[in-house]
Amino acid sequence: MDSARTERGRVSQTLEETHVAASAEKHFRELTAFLAADDPKWKDLIPGKPLLAKFASKANIDLPRLKTAYVHASEKAEVNPFTEIYSIFEAFANR
Repeated sequence: MDSARTERGRVSQTLEETHVAASAEKHFRELTAFLAADDPKWKDLIPGKPLLAKFASKANIDLPRLKTAYVHASEKAEVNPFTEIYSIFEAFANR
């Protein structure tokens, strides 16, 4: 029973409004700084796979179909998001 009480206290303190607001503000500033500096560390703060899966679910699109649509759209885009990946594989092929 004591461990449950201790855990309840810990969770209540962690979820205190001012603590949550301060944490959100800190993460927002950190993310904004990474984006402004074009630092790839922003990717560590954004859970890409779960976020994409949630988007697909909300949009009522199968995840594999969404990924395929993205790849097709990127091939037509002015700036291809896969350029860096292509160059990596080209480097392997030219060894």
